[in-house]
Amino acid sequence: MVAIEVGLTTAAFSGIGGGSTMFLTSFLAAHPIGWGILGGATVGTAVSFAYDQNWFNIQDGVAQLGEGFEEQLKNLKSIFSGKGGQ
Repeated sequence: MVAIEVGLTTAAFSGIGGGSTMFLTSFLAAHPIGWGILGGATVGTAVSFAYDQNWFNIQDGVAQLGEGFEEQLKNLKSIFSGKGGQ
């Protein structure tokens, strides 16, 4: 009896999952919002791959950008703490 209940439950949920997967796929392919989601995912994947492979020395550029932000943050902190700004 338990096996039959488990089988029916699995069948019911796989039917729901299949329908929602079809809906999601159709939405992403046929709707401008879906195109934006797919485009964003594609660009994010491409940028991540480029960073991992260090194309165009992107890792060095990001490191320099981070160092610049840290420097400016230190300057800002010193201005508001009264230790600089002259």
